[in-house]
Amino acid sequence: MKNLFLSLLLIVILCSCNNNDDALIPVNEDQLILFQFEYRNSAWGYQHSGWFIDNKGNVKEYNLPTEWRWNSDSNFISKDSLAFNYAQANTLIDNINLQDLEDKKTLITATINGILSSKMCPGADMGSFSFYSYYWDASKKMYHKQLLNLTGDCKQYNTTTEAIELTAWLTKF
Repeated sequence: MKNLFLSLLLIVILCSCNNNDDALIPVNEDQLILFQFEYRNSAWGYQHSGWFIDNKGNVKEYNLPTEWRWNSDSNFISKDSLAFNYAQANTLIDNINLQDLEDKKTLITATINGILSSKMCPGADMGSFSFYSYYWDASKKMYHKQLLNLTGDCKQYNTTTEAIELTAWLTKF
């Protein structure tokens, strides 16, 4: 009887624990954007280009968009703003096999809250080349723009093996 009571008590305690991961839904059917590459440079005139990968495997490019909605803070962007930016990508440059995309989507979860390397800025006038993954943060009702890799004037990367694998894959586009 004592063992049964202790087992039930343990179950109640474990079930009552708050799991913050419930707020993080990395990939679902409704998530439009999965990945982004972005190049920005203001050294000799303004340059802003890149591409998005959507949930259908479309790789769509943008170059000097006339309008852009920047993140509300460094890591989060609203669903409407991200959809607006995606609409600026008007050139289809590739299409990814859906099974390959599904395999890569599963890696996003492991990059969440990945430790970033120290940011080192040895360069000048090279701009920034950034790779990101996106996941929905239900508690904030916004997308978290997760840095995978940054090169150019500064260098920084997400240290998870999944982020490193995703970056290697994303550089092919």
